[in-house]
This record gives sequence, structure tokens and C-alpha cells, in this order.
Amino acid sequence: MSALRLDYATDQVVFDDYRAVVRAADERVKRLEVALRDAGPESRYAPMLRALQAMRGVGYLTAITIVAEVGTSVGSACHFVS
Repeated sequence: MSALRLDYATDQVVFDDYRAVVRAADERVKRLEVALRDAGPESRYAPMLRALQAMRGVGYLTAITIVAEVGTSVGSACHFVS
């Protein structure tokens, strides 16, 4: 896609800007995912994260999203999982 050239200069400017925004957003998501993965094991929510991940189909990012959305009330649900 980086080799794509449009006929009109204005179209090319807009397209190049769009690609730069998408690239920046992608890099931001990667940085945030790394930060979340680094913070999880040291967090007070680590037991909840492990319990949620024990459920089929629940990965780390899903588990941390659930904990972030629901908060500490997930703690009582973890007793049913373990």
C-alpha cells in the first residue's frame, strides 16, 4: 500500500496523511498492550486475571478488559471459576 500513487496531488496528500494516522494508532495500541501485559502480573487483580483466563476463549486482553470494566465485583465471580 505504500507504493500506491493516486492521480491527483490532493488525493495523495490526504491518503498519505490517513496512512500516517493509522500507523500512529497501530503503534499506540501496541505500546498500550505491552504496558498492560507488564502491569498485570504485579497488579492486585492478578488472581482475577488468571481465573478469567482459565475460562475457554478468554485471553489476557479480554480478561484485563473485563476487570477494567467491571472492577472489583469480579472478585466474587472468581470463586466460582477456581
